[in-house]
Amino acid sequence: MALIVSCSWEFEQIDPHTRQGAPPQPSSSSISSSSIEQSSSSSADNSSSSSLATSSSSSSSEEQSNSSSSGESSSSSVEASSSSFSLCNDLKENQFCDERNGKAYKLVNIGTQTWMAENLNFDASDSKCYDNINTNCDTYGRLYDWETAKTACPKGWHLPSNDEWDVLIATVGKPTAGTKLRARTGWSTSSGYTVGTDDFDFSALPGGYSPYDNGFRDSGRFGFWWSATESDGNNNAWYRSMSFSGVAVNDYHIVSMVLFSVRCIKD
Repeated sequence: MALIVSCSWEFEQIDPHTRQGAPPQPSSSSISSSSIEQSSSSSADNSSSSSLATSSSSSSSEEQSNSSSSGESSSSSVEASSSSFSLCNDLKENQFCDERNGKAYKLVNIGTQTWMAENLNFDASDSKCYDNINTNCDTYGRLYDWETAKTACPKGWHLPSNDEWDVLIATVGKPTAGTKLRARTGWSTSSGYTVGTDDFDFSALPGGYSPYDNGFRDSGRFGFWWSATESDGNNNAWYRSMSFSGVAVNDYHIVSMVLFSVRCIKD
């Protein structure tokens, strides 16, 4: 008898702040004036179905062939799994490996929290490298819109809420948290401005941002990181920012289509 098988498989442009703590302001060429609202936050925070029809085989050779094929398939599956795991070998102390792409991230424990000490660099749909240059992703990680950022962190990690950002900032000392969390290098320097001290090995870098009408701005001068907290139900979300010219970590909200950096926190 014949073996019958059928299958079916699927933000005016942000110029340097003229005063400490000033939020990014909109421009006519980027984000509309109504898209950004400064507001201080005291605590706010994956085929189809498979149809397989088989008939009994009268030939023992066919059965042996099928058995052999099944064994080969199982072996291939194990090899693929092993290959995936091999991407995450040889991790150093205080590192975590994202098994989706084999990327290793530095970890840092600050108070009761465990953070990635690098910006997320996972190629999720609609994420971008600054200026669309891949090497910028190696330095700053990728930029994500808010909806993508909410699910971009690997298993066991998540996008921090506004409250979780508040805990971090309180732990390191709110008045000068920006100075203490910024990396010692990688930021624009200018006479009279405080250089980051990176006291807690958080190593924040200025990845800039991408307005929702495209383009890229402020790499080297400003860093922006999403929180998982929606601000007002109007498609706006809270984020945190650090500046080369400021000592604090600021919190504002903005339209969710803008692309910012992501820092993941452990579940």
